[in-house]
Amino acid sequence: MLSFQAIGALVGMSIAGAAISRFSARLLTVSLSLGALLLIALALLVEALVTASVIMVFVGFTLGFSCSGAVALAGTLFPADVRCGGLGFAMAAVRIGQILLPGAMGLLLASHAAIVLLMIITAVIPILGGITAYGLGAIDAKDDSSSVHFV
Repeated sequence: MLSFQAIGALVGMSIAGAAISRFSARLLTVSLSLGALLLIALALLVEALVTASVIMVFVGFTLGFSCSGAVALAGTLFPADVRCGGLGFAMAAVRIGQILLPGAMGLLLASHAAIVLLMIITAVIPILGGITAYGLGAIDAKDDSSSVHFV
């Protein structure tokens, strides 16, 4: 099943930068929200292998798109003199989450939590990301210089 997710992620990551540049950061909100809904659908339909595999392709697309789109967006939000450090810090925060989430899921599985519950908990993360992307989209839309200067 993870290979289906990887196929979708490859496509999503390939078009993310151009799509974010052309449309706006709000596209991240849509993608993350759709990813969360797909994760909930996957939790409910995990028993149907073909359906779950198709959903995994779209989960991979939306979340892969969102991850690469967030990096593309971050490049426009940081001023040039701190862009490298800001992007590095943001990517480090993401990597920490990628390390902690599987550990937390492992602990929940060890405590015999239901798979459906785990998938719904996992869906909360893109929802939080969508809220953040919405806020960043508002900042990006208000700024004429396409660079937000943090003081």
